[in-house]
Formats: sequence, C-alpha cells, structure tokens
Amino acid sequence: MRELFESEALIFYSGNRGVAWYKPSQCLWSAPVQLRGKVNLSSQYDDDLQAFFTDTIGVRTLNTEMVYNELMNVDATTATVEEVKDLLRSFSSQLKMELPTSSPHALLQKCILPVRYASGQVRLCSAATDFAISDRKRLNAMFRDRIETLDFTMPEGRQLLPFIEWARLESRYLSRLVKEITVLDSVVRVPISNPTQNIKYKAHALFRIATHFQSPRVKDDGQAFYDSIRTSQTWETDRIISELIIVMNGRSISEQTNSSQLHIEDGESLLRIYVPSDESSRETCYLSALPMRLTEWIMTDPETRIQYEIDPNMIVVTQAILNAKSRVAGHLLEEHGIIEVGITNIDSEEEAHRVNPPVNPDPSRLTPPIAAHLNQAGSPSPSTMGPATPSTPSDSEDEYRRLESEAPGSSRVSGGLFSDLPAEEGVPLYQFTGAPSERLRSATDEYRELLLQVVTAATQSRLLTRTFDLSGLAESLNEDTFVDGRSFDEYTLFNGDWRAQRNRDQKVGAAGELFVFELLSSLSPPLSGFTRDNWKSTIRGFASVHPDYTDIDGWSGTETADIVYDDEQGTLTEILMGKGVLTAEYRGRCPRYYIEVKTTPGSWDTPFFMSHSQYQKVNRTPRGVSLRYFDD
Repeated sequence: MRELFESEALIFYSGNRGVAWYKPSQCLWSAPVQLRGKVNLSSQYDDDLQAFFTDTIGVRTLNTEMVYNELMNVDATTATVEEVKDLLRSFSSQLKMELPTSSPHALLQKCILPVRYASGQVRLCSAATDFAISDRKRLNAMFRDRIETLDFTMPEGRQLLPFIEWARLESRYLSRLVKEITVLDSVVRVPISNPTQNIKYKAHALFRIATHFQSPRVKDDGQAFYDSIRTSQTWETDRIISELIIVMNGRSISEQTNSSQLHIEDGESLLRIYVPSDESSRETCYLSALPMRLTEWIMTDPETRIQYEIDPNMIVVTQAILNAKSRVAGHLLEEHGIIEVGITNIDSEEEAHRVNPPVNPDPSRLTPPIAAHLNQAGSPSPSTMGPATPSTPSDSEDEYRRLESEAPGSSRVSGGLFSDLPAEEGVPLYQFTGAPSERLRSATDEYRELLLQVVTAATQSRLLTRTFDLSGLAESLNEDTFVDGRSFDEYTLFNGDWRAQRNRDQKVGAAGELFVFELLSSLSPPLSGFTRDNWKSTIRGFASVHPDYTDIDGWSGTETADIVYDDEQGTLTEILMGKGVLTAEYRGRCPRYYIEVKTTPGSWDTPFFMSHSQYQKVNRTPRGVSLRYFDD
C-alpha cells in the first residue's frame, strides 16, 4: 500500500496553493512550521487518522534533523525574518526531545540569526556578527537601542533556551557581557548591623567552598586564604555608584547608575565588602549580587587576575552560606557534599562571644534617665574636660564588636563642630533614651560626621597660610571651620550617656588631634617625612571611624606628645617664623617639635587641663625650646 500511495500520489490536500494530490514523502503530520515542499496533514485531517497516515502509509512526523536541514537551506536574501524565527522556535522545541547528528558549527555559519541593530533594523546574520542576547530587563532597557541584540523578547528567549545551549551561545547573554565597575559615593558607612550577614564569621565555610572548587587563591594549606576572609570587613553604606560597560564591535559603551548593591575592595592586606544600608536592598544583595561577585573573587587568581571557570553549584552553596547562621553552616556544606579541610573552625567561637557579650552589671548605663543629664533650662549639663587619658588601641574589628554588642565605646561616625546651645524648641532631648542600639547608631553617625567635618575644616584652613597670633586663634578657627559646616549637640554625639566621661573625653581629644594632624599634613610646601608615624597618641585609634583612617589604631609606644616631628629640612620652622609664631633666632635650625593638642567642646577660651606629667615635661624642657599648644 505504501508503494501505491507513493507512486500514485493519492493524498488529497487543499492548501494555500489550491487543491492538489501529494505523495507520503511530500507530507508531514503535525508540523508546527511550514517546511519547504511539505504539507501539514494534521491541519486538514482529524487526529483519528494520524495512525493511518503515519503507521500505514509512512507519513513522517517532524524531527530535529528536518528542521536543521531546513535552516541550513535558508536563503537570507529571500526568506523573511518571521519565517526564520518560526524555524528557530520549532528547532528549539525539537531539541528538547532529541539532538541532531550534525554539529552547531556549520549551522551557525549560515545567516539564520535575526539580529536587531541599534537603528532598529533587523537582519539575518551568522554567529560571526557581534550581538547580545537580552536576559535582564534593566540591562536591556539601558543598552537595547545602543547595541546589536538577538531580535527576540525575553520570554521568547526563554523558549529558545535549548537552542542557545546547543549552539553554545550562553556567553552572548547581556548579563555576562556587561561588566560593572563600582565606586563608593558616600562617606557614611557603618559596620554590618545584622550578625548573620558579617562575612568574616562565614570564613571557615567559604574556605571549605573555595578548597572544594579548587580556588586559585587557596595556596599550600589555605591558612592565608582563611585569614583573609576572617579579617575581612563588611560595611553598610548608603550610596554605591557603578559604571556598566559593554564592548560591542570594538566599541566600548557605558552607562552610569546609582543603584549598585555591592562594592568589593580587595586591598593588599584587607578585604572590604560594602553592601546597602537599606535592609531590603541588602537582602536582595545577599541573595543575588554578593554570591555571584564573591564567587568570582574567590575564583580569580590574585596574581594573573584571570578568572577560573565557575561551577554553578558553587554559587548556589555560597548563597546558602551567606544567608544562613553560622551554626547551620556545617550541615549545609555537608548537604552540598563540600569537602572538609584541615584548619580548625574558630568562626563560631568568635561569633558566639560577639552575639552574647557579658551582661553589663549596671543596665542604667545603657538607658540612663534623661533627668539625670539635663539642667533646668532643658540643655545638657556642663561637664569638665579632663586630660586625654590613654586608651586601649582600637581598630576597626573592635568597632564591629562594640557596635554589634551595643556596648558603650567608640563608634564609626562623621564630622563637624560641637554645640552647647540649648535644645531647639519642640525637639525633645529624650528621643534617644529608648533602645540602646538606636542611641548607639545615632551616636555613631554623629561622630563620623564630626570627624569628616574636622578633616574638611583642617584641609581648608588658612591658619598656617597667613599671619595670625595665638590670641586670635579662636576667630581664625571660627572663620575657617564653619564654612559649609554644621554644629553638633553633645547628647546625641556621645550616646546620651554623660557618665561615660572617659570615653567622651577621648573622642573629643581624638577629634582635636585629627584636626592638627590634617592641618600639618596639608601644608604647602609639604612637611618632609611627615606621616601617621608622627602621630604618637594612644587615643588616635578613635579616628578609625573616619573612612580615610580605618586602618589606624592607638599608638603602642611610650607617648611623649600627641605629635612628634623632626623638622630636618626646616620647612615647619620657616612657616612658623613667617607667621610670627617663632622669632628669627630659629632661622637655620631644625628642631624637634613636641605638639600637645588640647580640645574642648566648649568655648575657645575654656582653660585646658594639664596633667602633672605634662607640667613636669614643660619644666624639664631646655631653654630655647618652645612647646606651643593649639586649642581647637
């Protein structure tokens, strides 16, 4: 019977070309697209007849090879874009069921890919054409009218996924072609507020992941890599800007955005990770951008900067660890089959100590009654400035522990000038007496603002660029430092706890020392050899809250003065002589300067406190040597 139907063309079909009789070899059953020289019988005959046509007389059903051959025979000069799109959709659908025997290489040399140009024109091109495949709505909106893209919508692109994978075109995805360069655009930053999101406490888990997937950063026993994560810093910030760059046809096309969620600084000695301060944005970051970017960092050789191939499973397990509490990390790693390592996990012990600090025996220190700190006029009670008492050296890691445990102490903050004016009418001074964490966060922000403004005031100051006398120093300071500045009230600046006198005095003293250090650092001509090593104060660690001083800690040697400088080239001496501070007898000399800084939040003429040891130091100073005290 098959031979009869084939030789006599006994299949009737009424189509666009009219009524005709066809052979079984000229027919298909259930073809979603029109193939040249073939008619689709399923469009005319009932499904009840399918078995007769396919099994009895040998009408073929559509398969991958048929569509592949049809695509190979496409004539780009006569075929329409829609016809080729239909073929690609059909081919992609067939690929779900079977793969063709032919390789994709030959097909991709044909002009069977509809490419949309920036002008809006669509042409059939080969894979040799540079184009992107849209897979991210935001990126597509940014670049679609500036680059060449495959002319399918994102939903249509999902239908083409089998074809894209078979043709190995995944590298054309827009999300892979676009590179992001991020920059911090804010001086406001605080240590991560959610303990679960502190990267350093995931160090051992990340070390196991890096070892399992053979990270190029893991050398020898991996201790160096483990330490780099364990000493990392995770910061919250309010603004990260990024430049998105794509290179297409030799052209670099960029777009700037203010909505980046992540910035990673990989310094020589410290890894810093910046995430959004907004809770929702931060959560999105930890579920999306951070797992991907951190995985990329782990799989990048630190010397060659070559990124190794990333196993998708690595991103999955990294995402799980970043969003899980440390106590379940081991179980998660086991579930994902991650291998063990030979280095002991000390992350959990550190986190347990941080999350459960010793109970303060005096809870009232954290929530003091407001009446104890206000005078009858409703303004903060005055307090006497004490000496800048030496403190334990503090670094940014200590800042994390102090903030996260809500214990009183120094915090990361931003800068300006103090104000002891009465509170504004209608503004309640008790607004920060509720939760200790709220007061601490406010004090942190205030102190950071203060130090930022202190540095700005010092670098813009004209104190040493024109003639002045010490008796008029107050007017000079007022004139210089209130430019674009603001005032600060002590209550919010020092966490509302006026009994923490020592901590308050140390912060005040550190702000003053920072002013003088920046003042001397910004002189023109510059002081030869003047570095942070000349700042020899035990309380300078409080300046680590300033973004430019995150790596500074308290001076660990014996303190002789806040700032000590050997003026070997006489630059500072010449400046002071030119301003009338020193007399001409110092010309040609290269003295050593012992600079003691006294700072007060009160008025400029407040008497400063000199300790007995400082008094003895002045008395022991040889004749002809001057020690000048800058009261700021």
